[in-house]
Amino acid sequence: MPMQDQFWTWRDRQICYWAAQSVADAPAMVLIHGFGAGRWHWRKNISDLSAFGRIYAIDLLGFGGSDKPRPTPELPYTFETWGQQVADFLRDVVQSPAILVGNSVGAIAPCRPL
Repeated sequence: MPMQDQFWTWRDRQICYWAAQSVADAPAMVLIHGFGAGRWHWRKNISDLSAFGRIYAIDLLGFGGSDKPRPTPELPYTFETWGQQVADFLRDVVQSPAILVGNSVGAIAPCRPL
């Protein structure tokens, strides 16, 4: 399933993600990549998973198609920063409870919002 890049603005930065859905009114699932990867990490899973509901694959800040600003004290590359990014993505884009699926950093970051 070819995916089209979508963008969400977070803290004045562009965050890239993919979204797929084949079942209406089903639970959302957010796929979060590991260190050194990006949303494409999930490219072979998205089609099958979308049979069960809405699927999102997000690039964390500094990875993939998302902006890669120089880290600053106000916006460091930390688990807490990425955790807050995921929490805000759920609120702003997903807008419903969701199942979080992470690999490596993507499994730790959602547990650490600011």
